[in-house]
Amino acid sequence: MRRKKVGLVERVRVSGPKGAFWINAKIDTGSERTSLDSRLTRKIGLGPVLGYVKIRSSHRDTSMKRPVMKIKLDIAGEKFTLNAGINDRSRLRYRAIIGKDVLTAGHFLIDPAKPKPKPIHKKPKP
Repeated sequence: MRRKKVGLVERVRVSGPKGAFWINAKIDTGSERTSLDSRLTRKIGLGPVLGYVKIRSSHRDTSMKRPVMKIKLDIAGEKFTLNAGINDRSRLRYRAIIGKDVLTAGHFLIDPAKPKPKPIHKKPKP
């Protein structure tokens, strides 16, 4: 079986009852669970909250409780339905983090030399 390669940043499709969005997501082998921006979950109509998960902060000795929702995700030609952590990522560069849950389920090989996808612009250029 040939393993599919993903780069450090991948274009992914996140879908829900109200639609779907293509976004650039950061690949994070240090994250156990995939995480998605809360604003995006509202736009595509995800819900209900299935429960909460305690997340340890990587830069502080604290933990936070984050809601978990079922999402549909397409990455590198593979489709997944999974439970993802939801949080406010408005101040962060990427609206999603792809964690080890997806990376191991998809048997992906991470290639840091793979080119990053072009940025997705919110407004069309004039």
